[in-house]
Amino acid sequence: MLKGGDSEPRNSNIMKMFNLLGFGEHAGSGVPDIYAAWDWAGYKEPSIEEHFGEDGPSKTMFILPLTEKDHALSEKRQEKGQEKRPETDHNKAEEIEIRVASVLEKIRENNAVSMAEIARQLDISPKKVRHAIDILKEQGTIEREGSDRKGRWKILTYEK
Repeated sequence: MLKGGDSEPRNSNIMKMFNLLGFGEHAGSGVPDIYAAWDWAGYKEPSIEEHFGEDGPSKTMFILPLTEKDHALSEKRQEKGQEKRPETDHNKAEEIEIRVASVLEKIRENNAVSMAEIARQLDISPKKVRHAIDILKEQGTIEREGSDRKGRWKILTYEK
């Protein structure tokens, strides 16, 4: 959770619904951003408390203290013109754009390549490959011909 990445949501259907509506991200991907924003704002570091029941973890609490760790830090940021918090969404969008281009390049090199093979070649998770492919399909850039196992990718538009 602290490193970001994949986690198991308690209700995957609700998570999918929010993702489809554009209000959610992949489970576990926002915790490092919260830590960075909290640090940037000059607050004490968040803490995590796990409560265990008979069957294992039953509740996880993410506590965000509203206590400043250093008043001088906030003043220094204001002096440097850094009143606004850093743009994490822009970095994430750029990362996704690069990933989508990389996935498209792999498909261009081999139109029979599987998502698992793309994930292995790019050293990314299969979920990230699926997300990139979904974006390419939505853009009308690619479509799948045939079955998942024996089908091929068809590139409808391609810009290098």
